[in-house]
Amino acid sequence: MGLRQVHDSILEEQLGGDGHLAMALCRPGQAEISKDDDEWAEALRSALDDGQIDGSWSLHLAAAGQVVPLVTAPEWCWRR
Repeated sequence: MGLRQVHDSILEEQLGGDGHLAMALCRPGQAEISKDDDEWAEALRSALDDGQIDGSWSLHLAAAGQVVPLVTAPEWCWRR
């Protein structure tokens, strides 16, 4: 199953079409965004931001007991 299928499955089947897919990149070390973290974010942007998902996903770095946004959730997610 590809990323788009995972996104669509979660959004439609679990959230009734109202929500977004939030993902976390979990790794050891400090919660400082590295070049590798940026490469993960860019790879996911390439896979997900092709007009089919409409920005309904976000990516966070989870390290050293902290969570830092790499790709922020769309603003509409917080207007409920």
